[in-house]
Amino acid sequence: MVGNGTGVGIDAGNVSMVTDCVVQNTRGNGIQGVAGSTIRRNTLSNIGVDTNPAAIFVSGSGNVIEANTATFSPAYGLRVSSGGDLILHNNMRNTAGGYSQVADGNDMGPLQSPPNATSAWANFGL
Repeated sequence: MVGNGTGVGIDAGNVSMVTDCVVQNTRGNGIQGVAGSTIRRNTLSNIGVDTNPAAIFVSGSGNVIEANTATFSPAYGLRVSSGGDLILHNNMRNTAGGYSQVADGNDMGPLQSPPNATSAWANFGL
């Protein structure tokens, strides 16, 4: 578990794997990566308590962002600043920006509500 930090929770960089981690109470991004990384099955809460970061932020392409859960982030659930990433099965709840900062050009499962989901690739938390 990573928590109660004054900056970024986990800084993955390039070609990294961040899997099955718990990140809580960070002031900066919960998990951030650049390119070619896999960010999978992580649980994030209370991210960016006094700044404007995201629970998960990636700035490059070739990332896989899958099956993560983020809650209680006053800023963004997911921020992706470039295209070429795969985004599916994530759950962003009680995050002010949700998926609003995902750049065009990404392969992203549709945003749906769990009781009405029709896609096997759906992301939740509209």
